[in-house]
Amino acid sequence: MSAILHEFKLEEFSKLAASHEVFFYYSGFVSQPIIEATADAIRMRLESKEVRFPSQRKLLGAFIEMAQNIVHYSAESLAENEEGNDEIRYGTLCITCSDGGYRVNCSNPVSMEVFERLDRKLSVLSKMTLDEIKVSYRKALKSDDHEENSKGGGIGLLTLAKDSKEPIEYAFTDCPHIPSAKTFHLSVTI
Repeated sequence: MSAILHEFKLEEFSKLAASHEVFFYYSGFVSQPIIEATADAIRMRLESKEVRFPSQRKLLGAFIEMAQNIVHYSAESLAENEEGNDEIRYGTLCITCSDGGYRVNCSNPVSMEVFERLDRKLSVLSKMTLDEIKVSYRKALKSDDHEENSKGGGIGLLTLAKDSKEPIEYAFTDCPHIPSAKTFHLSVTI
């Protein structure tokens, strides 16, 4: 592909992103160092836009939670899945501006086991009131069942639901390049 054609496609993508009020977009392999550097860049950009600190904290918290979920649970990894080898996994993260707030979105392939666990948790969570979410959040913080709270669908999802201005939105779709997986889509509004 010629450099001019490549530039045109980047310009086209930039215009499309601007028309959809994209604040941040990343699609590729995610690791903890990428999360840290990106969160720092997002924080600086929010500060330059003079976003209030409570909103910054919630937005960065949502971004970090979603990115870490990709690192821990994405079914697409750079290396063969070995015990403890969950450091570089594939996913997409996007932050858009929306009606005076921000919408944080992520998607990544998940195994059928993770899909079933998340679907169960999210179907219950999506029907809860904010007060019920807060009660469940406090209960989860006090719980000794760390396995339940840390393996897909525990405190992290409750935190996202608690901090979101609107109910969490989620979906599962077929994963075309990994037939034995589902693509998990998650969205919160801060």
